[in-house]
Amino acid sequence: MKGRVLKGARAQIRAASDPSLETVTGRYFVRQREKPPPRAALDQALAGRLWEESERIAERLATRRAG
Repeated sequence: MKGRVLKGARAQIRAASDPSLETVTGRYFVRQREKPPPRAALDQALAGRLWEESERIAERLATRRAG
C-alpha cells in the first residue's frame, strides 16, 4: 500500500519541491507531466456550487463544535 501511495503522490511532491516549477501555478499534472485539466475542473458554475456546499458544510461543523 505504501508504494502505491507514494507513486500516486509523485506529481504533487514534484510540483511542491522541484525548483524549476517554483513559478508554475494553475497547472494540472498527471504522472509528472503537464496535461489539460478535465472539463469539469474548468466549469465555473460547478466551482460555484462546490464552494457554496463547502461553506454550508463548514458552517454546520462549526455550529456543532460551538454547541
